[in-house]
This record gives sequence, structure tokens and C-alpha cells, in this order.
Amino acid sequence: MPVRVLWISERFPPDRGGASVSAGRQVEALAPACEGLDVVRLTSDLAPGRAEVRELAGGAARLIRVGRTADDAESLQLLAATAENLIRAEHHDLVHGFFAVPAGHVAVCVARLAGLPVSVSLRGNDVDRAMFHGPRFPLLAHVLHHADAVIGVSREILAKVTAIGGRVRGLHLVHNGIDTARFAPPPSAEEAARIPLPEVLAGAPRPWLAFAGELRLKKGLPVLEALAERLALEGVGTLVCVGGLRADAAASGERPWARLTRAARARVREVPFERDVARLAALYAAMDLFVFPSLWDGLPNAMLEAMACARPVLATRVGGIPDAIEDGVTGFLLAPGSLDRFPERALELLASPERLAATGRAARAHVARAFTPEAERDAHLAVWRGMLA
Repeated sequence: MPVRVLWISERFPPDRGGASVSAGRQVEALAPACEGLDVVRLTSDLAPGRAEVRELAGGAARLIRVGRTADDAESLQLLAATAENLIRAEHHDLVHGFFAVPAGHVAVCVARLAGLPVSVSLRGNDVDRAMFHGPRFPLLAHVLHHADAVIGVSREILAKVTAIGGRVRGLHLVHNGIDTARFAPPPSAEEAARIPLPEVLAGAPRPWLAFAGELRLKKGLPVLEALAERLALEGVGTLVCVGGLRADAAASGERPWARLTRAARARVREVPFERDVARLAALYAAMDLFVFPSLWDGLPNAMLEAMACARPVLATRVGGIPDAIEDGVTGFLLAPGSLDRFPERALELLASPERLAATGRAARAHVARAFTPEAERDAHLAVWRGMLA
């Protein structure tokens, strides 16, 4: 069934973060299967109200960027007006909002005004934050009650939709998908040596414990700091952090590691955000153990990418993480109430390299079987076809 989709997005490449990565990946996969796919989003690098159009997916989709203003409400009005004009010009069949608030809320409003069906993707942090954010909660409630289909990245997020919104129908679980041909361990030592590792890792003591993502509270920054202190105390290993701070977080004055002792700070190496997938995969594959001590989360792309590179993962049992990891089989899990044991557990696992290698191999096989871009694409298409039918 050919379908023309208007996609309203909170973030989109080249923005950093898991939501941006997921949006770009899904549009790239879905565009060839659609009759038309237009992505519209706000941006700060255009004059207020100005629109710019770019081709995506080899011309199969378009990205329409709209310059935001200093006023958030006025910016959303611009976004909605742009979306309404696109619907009139392109005759879309449905509207999709990527992220609950504000993109999903705008999508619901625009779709209802145009008499079109609407779906909304929930990623994790959009629901977790909006539940306790006074101005955002009514918008979240509006999305949960009026979207025709709610697509959640994890079982946990769909359970929250039912608990806080009372919604039990039109809920769809669609996990993130990872391209295991691109995210893969090097086929040989010679191939691994062909892509040099970042210079900051030269001389860094082994073993290498890696975290990938944004250094934020929700990702377990206090636990990562405790892990660095434990490495300093034991006199072993290096904590390798791939990604660092987003520009907006850095501008606000956030300072990871500010509370660390000098010895612990010396155990931390920061690797800048890497867009080149080949270099990123080679970096992942060089690590001994990945750690994701999230306090809350969706289904981290970085975790699935590390697993696809046959890396063992120690993570918290929150969000969509237990959807992807079977404890002791495809990775290792700790309850969120046991995060004080995270550094100890990491060191215990490093004492069994054979077990870690076997777990990494099982992790890659699991991701290649259950978390594919094709499955992610087909699940979205099935939801949309059901809405239109």
C-alpha cells in the first residue's frame, strides 16, 4: 500500500544523541518503501521563520528545516504552519510524530486539523521527563489520548503509557534496529590495525572499560565517577568515554568529573563524538567491557552498537535494556537499586576474559537476529497500513 507520510521530528542528523540517530536511521530505511516522506523540524541555524529543503535517502525523502524564534510557543506555531502547508501541497496520508513532546503534540494537532490519522514514537526520556514537568505533562496526556497509534521503543515505556494515561489499545512495540554489517568486529587483526585508535588512548592502562553516549545524569554519570575512583583505588584499567557533552550541556556549565580525585581523573579518557561508522566500530571492538549504568533510559543505540561489535555489556535493568540483554547470556544486568555494586561487578567480570568473549559473541548473534533495521522498518509500515485500513 503506497503511503505519503509527514514526519515531524524533535531531533534529526546531524544532531547528536540517540533520538537523532534513530530518526535518521528510520527515515533512511522507510523512505524507499513510501510514496513520499517529508521530515519537518525546527532548527536554530536558520533565520526565524525561514525554511530550507534538503533531499534525503537519495531523493526518496525530503528534510524541511524551519528557523525557530526566541519564543518556544511561536516556534511551535511556525512548525505547525509549515506542516499544514505541506499537507495541503503534498496530500499526505498520515502524520508521524517522533518524540512525544513537542513533536508528537504538534503532529497530533496538525493531523486532527487535517482529518488525518497520526502515530507517535515514544523513545524513553520524552515520557520520563514529561511525567514530572508541569508544562509538558498536559501535552503528553494529549498525545497519549489522541494519537491513533503509539509506538514505544521498549516494553517499559508502553507500560508507563498504560499506567499514566490509561491507554491499552493502539500500542506497538518497535525496537531500535542496528546494521550489523556496519557495526561489526574487524575480520582480522590486520584489518583492526588498519584503522588507528584515537591518540588519547595511547598508553592508557588496560583493561579498557567503555561508556558510549552523552555524559548526563540519566546515563549514570555518578556511577561512572564511582567506577573511575574504584579503578584508581585498584590501580588498574581505564574508563573510556565516547561522546562527551552535547554543546547545549557544555554551554550551561555542566562539568563531568569535577568531583573526582586526581588519581581517578587520570583513569578517564574522553573520546570525541565520532560520526564515521568504520572508525566507531573499530573503537568499540577494541574495548574489553562496555558499561551502561543508566538511571533511566529507552533502548540505547550505543549499547546495541557495542553488542553488534561482539562486545560484552554490563548495564542497568531499566527501560528497554532488559528487552535486549538476558543476564549472563547476552550481557550482564544489575538492578537499579544495586548501582552501588556496579564498580565491583565490573571488576568481577573483567577477571573472566573467556566468559566475556563468549558473551560478546552471543550479544552480536542476538542483535543480528532480533534488532535489525529491516524489522524496525517493517514494523512501522505495518502500523501505518493498519491505521489506513
